[in-house]
Amino acid sequence: MGLGAEQTVAQHLNNGLHRVVAIIPEGTAHTQAPNVTVLRAQAEIKSFIWSNNTPIQRISLRMTPDSGITQDIAKAWLKIFAEIAEAHRSFHATMSNLGPLWALNGMNNVRAVAQNPMIGDYKHTFAGVPMIVVGAGPSLARNLDVLKHAQGRAIVLGIHRTLQSLHRANITADITIAVEPRNVRHQYENVGLEKLAASILATTVHPNLHTTQAKRVIHYTSQGREEWLLAPQDRHHAALSLGTVSHAAVSLGRAWGCDPIILIGHDLAFPGGAVYHADGADGATTVVQAQGQWRMTATSAERKATLAGSGTENFDMMDIEAYNGGTVMTSTSFNNFRLTLEKMAVDWAGDVKLINATEGGAKIKGWRQAPLREVLASLADIDLNVDARLAAQNTNLIQAERGARINARMQTLCAQLQDVVSLSQRCLRQIDQCIRKPNPKAMAKLEKTEAAFKAASKGIAPLTLATQTDLTLIINRTQEVSDLKSALSLSRSLYALIGDAAKRLLGAAPPECVR
Repeated sequence: MGLGAEQTVAQHLNNGLHRVVAIIPEGTAHTQAPNVTVLRAQAEIKSFIWSNNTPIQRISLRMTPDSGITQDIAKAWLKIFAEIAEAHRSFHATMSNLGPLWALNGMNNVRAVAQNPMIGDYKHTFAGVPMIVVGAGPSLARNLDVLKHAQGRAIVLGIHRTLQSLHRANITADITIAVEPRNVRHQYENVGLEKLAASILATTVHPNLHTTQAKRVIHYTSQGREEWLLAPQDRHHAALSLGTVSHAAVSLGRAWGCDPIILIGHDLAFPGGAVYHADGADGATTVVQAQGQWRMTATSAERKATLAGSGTENFDMMDIEAYNGGTVMTSTSFNNFRLTLEKMAVDWAGDVKLINATEGGAKIKGWRQAPLREVLASLADIDLNVDARLAAQNTNLIQAERGARINARMQTLCAQLQDVVSLSQRCLRQIDQCIRKPNPKAMAKLEKTEAAFKAASKGIAPLTLATQTDLTLIINRTQEVSDLKSALSLSRSLYALIGDAAKRLLGAAPPECVR
């Protein structure tokens, strides 16, 4: 970093280092150097980091001898680098862990999505109605007794992890919401779900959430990667999760025109080391530090199964401003969730009142802090009956028309996947032939089949979700290619991967959609 950084980077590149960048802030003289990436403004950091197929794990910043850069400026750049790199790692980890599940669940859920209403079907049903979004943070204990008085005044939306906490406190939420594609069915068992007006599910949740005792299921899309199932005219049912189900809940309130939107149980921090409400799901979970590393401990067997081991991974911690003053400890991921809520406050300023009545945990800028008791006292008793309002909306015609479009799209998608399977198998046979006995005629035939395969597999959204991470790993192996045989072998791995993924997706599709 600093004056002359481009020459230093050029030397590193000549020595075989690859992910090296010269930081020369605006106002510092610089010269052009071949193949050297130069960053002049902090806004350029994201494009550099996200251009890497493999996430950056460690960042080292070195100052040139005559850098002309102050330590404060260097620290500011390093801080932004670290934050963006963390987001990039999180994205790749999410895609690696959940991308294939999103794809398979989406295929498995086709029938349910085609048959059930979606959140946009109730767009005006709750306009101006207050919504309380109940989170599972440790501070929820402070508000449960007060929450009992919300009936008739506000929609009580409990995210799925809170259902046990609410049930044990003899509170029935009006609705619950889930975005999790992994198996969290245990959080829906023995919690009085049959009393709720609706279970609101992202289109890619685990299929077993469609067979609970909920009175009705209402679907939504929690991210752009889920909209492939819907025709363009049907893509207005979003409640973006942006990393966590709480964001989806708040986004639902916004989509329905609820006002105000009130948070409780949203600590987004670990007061006293606690992670969740003590009398709820995984209430014994704490964060502990060992040898300078932080991790969660005492998670339930169900949670461990859901996370498939990722719940014990180490994570970074930081101190942030607390709700009641001072600081509180949180993880980088929880802090990112907090920052997203703060961005919502900026983006929606003047359109909806946002209140944080958690009374603990982290401060969320842009959300007015107030005790829940005070907030409820300001809300009129409108004799709200969420179940009755939902029942009053006749969505049958909308559902039937949308369902027909979904089924038509699925039939087209399945035909495309079958073409991919067929062409991948043809590519494999021809590659094997070329490896055994390479000749110009066989190579030309393979080249033509490869072109057809690439055209057939391009733009199939669930196939991209199912294969993106593994494809990246294969692409990163191109350095291993040294001759025709190794190039063909690598191509074979790619076609086998995509073909097998297409088969799995077809296996999850409704049989009537497969020719």
